[in-house]
Amino acid sequence: MLGVTIQPHCPWYDMLQTYGAPNVHWCEEIICSYINNPANTWTNIGYILAGIFAWKLGSPNQRFTRSFSLALIFTGLVSGFYHATNNYLTQFFDFVGMFTLVSAIICVNLLRMRVTKNFSLPIYFVLTTIFSLGFFYAHYIFPVQFLIVIGVLIIISQEVYITRKIRRSLHFKIFMLAMMLLGLAQFFSQLDLQRIWCEPTNHFILQGHALWHLTAAIALYVYFLFVRRNIEDQAA
Repeated sequence: MLGVTIQPHCPWYDMLQTYGAPNVHWCEEIICSYINNPANTWTNIGYILAGIFAWKLGSPNQRFTRSFSLALIFTGLVSGFYHATNNYLTQFFDFVGMFTLVSAIICVNLLRMRVTKNFSLPIYFVLTTIFSLGFFYAHYIFPVQFLIVIGVLIIISQEVYITRKIRRSLHFKIFMLAMMLLGLAQFFSQLDLQRIWCEPTNHFILQGHALWHLTAAIALYVYFLFVRRNIEDQAA
């Protein structure tokens, strides 16, 4: 797989030389522009819209609503900037966005598990910081993308605990829909990464990773609906 290359006369070349290339190169070709991966950039609008919708809908727990909604919007912005620029520094901020989402879900699940009495902002910031620091050291052991896998495994284990110990199969269909959409998003992304589905010159939407953005954004919004319903029931 060829690495990320930006020509010397193009925008972001100096950043690439200063901070190095990201550890992954998606199928979409890099064009000489301020947005050098158009499809993978603009599709991050999905996260931003999901964040706005979650904020407007709200939930009984305002801390969770605000943290999760802002994390979605932040993820859309930093992921878009990363795909526009393609370098290791902006990739780091792309991961910080994902870390904020994972940390918000872990924290609200601690509330649902009755470990905390409210959505804990200190735990939220500590978790985000730990994940973010791990970005700089994880590559010595495994690809940094595995940090997200660790976060997802923690979330799944929390859901298993809540289902078995607190409430059984509460709004299970909504949860499964979110998981199926997230799995579909990952499927699209892997098709792109493995070059099974690869159209480098298509800069509109037909890129696997671009579809990952849109599908994952829907999955996260559905998961927000699932958590919202559960918080409502727990508060009743």
